[in-house]
Amino acid sequence: MAMAEPLPSDWWTTRDVATFLGIAPSTIRAYVARGQMPEADRRIGREPVWRPETIRRWHSQRPRQAASTDPTG
Repeated sequence: MAMAEPLPSDWWTTRDVATFLGIAPSTIRAYVARGQMPEADRRIGREPVWRPETIRRWHSQRPRQAASTDPTG
C-alpha cells in the first residue's frame, strides 16, 4: 500500500482546527454537522481541510460568552 503524501502546511485538518481552538476533534465534527462553522474549503479524500485564514476569520467573528467574575460559576 502506498504512503499518502503529507498534507501541505497551508491546510488544516479537523485535528489542526481543534488544536487551534483548544477543543476536541469530535466537537469540530459536531459544529460542521450543525452548520456552526464554515464548510471545509476542500476535501482530500474523506478528510475535510480548511485554509487557516478561513478558521481565523470565522473564530474572530464567533460570539463569546463573557467570562464570569463569580468564582462559584
